[in-house]
Amino acid sequence: MVDSMRWRYGDTHPVVMAVDSATVIEIGDLVYLNTDDALPASTVDDIGGAGPANLATAQEALHDAFLGVAMQRSRAGDTTPIRIATRGVFELDAASATFEVGDLVGADDNAGGTALENQQVIAVASENLAIGRVSRRVPAADTRVFVEIVGTINHGPEQRKASRRLRRPRFNIKYRELKRRFELDGPQRTVRHLSEALREKHLKAEDFSLRDLAETLVPDGSEWVRSLDPRSACGVTLLEAGDGVDVTAFLNITGQVIYSKIMDAYQNEAFVASQLVQTVPTRLDGEKIPGIGRTVDSGDEVHPGMPYPSLGFGEDYIETPATTKHGFIVPVTREAIFFDRTNLVLSRAAEVGEVLGLNKEKRLLDLIVGATNNYKWRGTSYDTYQASAPWINTLSSNELVDWTDVDAAEQLFADILDPNTGEPVLVQANTVLVMPAYRHAAHRVFNAAEITYQASSSETMTTAANPLGNYRVFESRLAYRRVVAAGTAAEEAKKWWFIGDFHKAFAYMENWPITVTQSPMGSEADFNNDIVVRFKASERGAAAVIDPRFVVKSTG
Repeated sequence: MVDSMRWRYGDTHPVVMAVDSATVIEIGDLVYLNTDDALPASTVDDIGGAGPANLATAQEALHDAFLGVAMQRSRAGDTTPIRIATRGVFELDAASATFEVGDLVGADDNAGGTALENQQVIAVASENLAIGRVSRRVPAADTRVFVEIVGTINHGPEQRKASRRLRRPRFNIKYRELKRRFELDGPQRTVRHLSEALREKHLKAEDFSLRDLAETLVPDGSEWVRSLDPRSACGVTLLEAGDGVDVTAFLNITGQVIYSKIMDAYQNEAFVASQLVQTVPTRLDGEKIPGIGRTVDSGDEVHPGMPYPSLGFGEDYIETPATTKHGFIVPVTREAIFFDRTNLVLSRAAEVGEVLGLNKEKRLLDLIVGATNNYKWRGTSYDTYQASAPWINTLSSNELVDWTDVDAAEQLFADILDPNTGEPVLVQANTVLVMPAYRHAAHRVFNAAEITYQASSSETMTTAANPLGNYRVFESRLAYRRVVAAGTAAEEAKKWWFIGDFHKAFAYMENWPITVTQSPMGSEADFNNDIVVRFKASERGAAAVIDPRFVVKSTG
């Protein structure tokens, strides 16, 4: 297996291990401890031949001494210790199969059953055979899987720590116990505890049943649910609290379940831009953010006994765009409760969260790629990306191929000056955003263990540690589509990439985050549309450019 940077996210808790000079380890190999050296999985000598029993023996031997995943290579003859990740999420090859979050995986064997594979895993039945657990669901059979690995040597046996966090218990909701907690602890504590359980994935929204919640939490709940049938001889007055049927507990719990489903979809990990920019709370509908223009460092010396010189401060400000409100309503109908159409209600809630999250993501991406421009400094509007004065932060014909293209983009930062002082902008580029077509190229460039340089017409080749390892690499299919939608040809859009400190360049000015509110009971919608209660999800904010000098755009 050739070098392959498998790490995707999460703290790696690395260790540095010696490697025998005769041992070959590639980046991405599963490795274990043998006395005081690291060895690849393929050297486990307990497999003994083909067959499930022999495979299990080898898998258990690897598990018992498992160190982690190699982050550096060691070639034949090398004696330099290498870095090994003992934790983190890695994208590994797998025997074609479907996987659920929390499934145990161990090393697979080769086609002949004579040795373990160094970078391929397979589902296993017990923790003593495993090197980690699946961290992303694979609903259709695939040969790649995200695995949170756990080094047994450093973090204890049998992946129990990963088990506690990743494997979600299959709860059967005890509704009567839930009602008792509601009565003893009160609505606030009960809802808070439930919210924590949903957030930590100990519970899922799908674990709940609207009908069961209603029958348990509403006084005489079974009678109330039957009253939802139009054939019922008499109706029952619905009140949140008071002389009628008290449905407060039912609405509080239902609201929290729906809120969790909306938030799960709203915080989809595919929404990259929302992770890159800072969120700035504001109470204003667009605002002028004041600053103080920094003074020029004249370097004047203050002699003993002499007064300090006085310097004035120039006015400096930017204006952010007006905020906009977005939202939808999730209705809970009589039929949804009576026929227990919980999945339908949760599906609508997920759609609301996804649409709201997608809308915010598109607004942010349009700003990041330059499709929209709202930077207004000292009363004058500017495009985010400039090819000439007052700053240059766009570079054409700079397709991301190797480290020299990154260097070319970084050099632009050296020439971008603070407009007040004339000094270089103090930017520490730390993030890269690429299009999907260049995802693997980016990981090759930024995650390579080392780089090689050879000057033209020179026979000398220099190999050094990769200085780009501190960059975070993100890719976004949505970003690519927004570039194409803005009028750039698809072939050219694939080559666009961005580098810089996005947290300082852009912000989401937020009046309020996504918020779920509940309609009053007994509304006209109940009588006209058989809608028992409605939940409204909304958020208000605006994407804004704070300082475009902190990001550089490169095109192919």
